[in-house]
Amino acid sequence: MNPNKQYISLSLVISTILLSLVLLSSCQGETVMFSSVPSYPVYLEYNIVAEDPHFVPTNTGAYKTFTTQRYPKDALGFAGILIFIGLDAQYHAFDMGCPKCLRRQQPVEVNGIFAHCPVCQEDYDLSYGLATPTHNISIEALKKYNIIINNNTLIVRP
Repeated sequence: MNPNKQYISLSLVISTILLSLVLLSSCQGETVMFSSVPSYPVYLEYNIVAEDPHFVPTNTGAYKTFTTQRYPKDALGFAGILIFIGLDAQYHAFDMGCPKCLRRQQPVEVNGIFAHCPVCQEDYDLSYGLATPTHNISIEALKKYNIIINNNTLIVRP
């Protein structure tokens, strides 16, 4: 066999192995964005200046919950929308439905930096916007929504 062909084949094999290792290691620890919470329409606009000028990123731990429609265009997901200001001074939005219980009429309740499910007693850690379960009763985090800030308005959507 031609030595140049052997070199190219060996080099191709090593490159493939290295690329595979990089790809596998980059996936390690990523959160899967699957949720058992059913998909319902989500859209909410919240004008911070007009509705609560103290609801600013420096006010970590502050939150707002929305379980009833305020305006015709509001769509509040499965069990309502929770907006939380994390310890990272960022706004985070979640569906208030517990992914373990899936009880629309019994949404999670905020208690400090935790969202508590009154049915299964799971606590979800909201502190850095991940809403991960703390007691391993649930295997999923709360369903997360995107927030866009346009001027002084928070826009929550899927």
